[in-house]
Amino acid sequence: MKRYLIALTFLVLFSFISTIISSKTYACSCGFQPDPHKALEESKAVFSGKVLEIKLQVIDVDGILESKKAVLFDVDQTWKGISQTQVLVNTNFGESSCGNEFKVGQTYLVFASNNDNNKNTIQTSTCSLTKEFSNSNLELNKIGQGVKPIENVNLKDTMNKMEYSNKLAYVKMVYHRLVKYHLTQVILVALIVVIGILVIKKRSNS
Repeated sequence: MKRYLIALTFLVLFSFISTIISSKTYACSCGFQPDPHKALEESKAVFSGKVLEIKLQVIDVDGILESKKAVLFDVDQTWKGISQTQVLVNTNFGESSCGNEFKVGQTYLVFASNNDNNKNTIQTSTCSLTKEFSNSNLELNKIGQGVKPIENVNLKDTMNKMEYSNKLAYVKMVYHRLVKYHLTQVILVALIVVIGILVIKKRSNS
């Protein structure tokens, strides 16, 4: 009986933890890529730049965790939406999730959109016209020459704090899942655990 109660307690706890720790996954599905003129018009930002650094970024979206690549660019030219010398861009992990395979030191032409889940960044994907700058002659012939950014910034400190921000995202996720959505379950699990401990303790003393 004692072993049964211990096993039941751990089973309930495991099941509960599995429900509160959720992450979002993506499946890639793209339509036809637009003409460069239309892509420029529809994009939030268009620029060319060299990748300085890539890190994991964890974002809490109302209790659901999203894992993204945070890509820091040194901006060379800008066509739209960018006036600073550095910019942070999100993309998903892996081509199966429409994520761009950026490499540090490489220069890219980037077409980016709004990032609704992370207002401090913009995002891009393989569904956009984003590609290595050396392979973007067709797009450049259509959109013309960009201009140099005018505002000098350094976002290295933001990248250095990414690990702390990721831990904070987990804390926010637990808050959203526990307090907002699973308060009743929390109380129920707590009661089951307390009762289980009391029963085990009583049987041990008898």
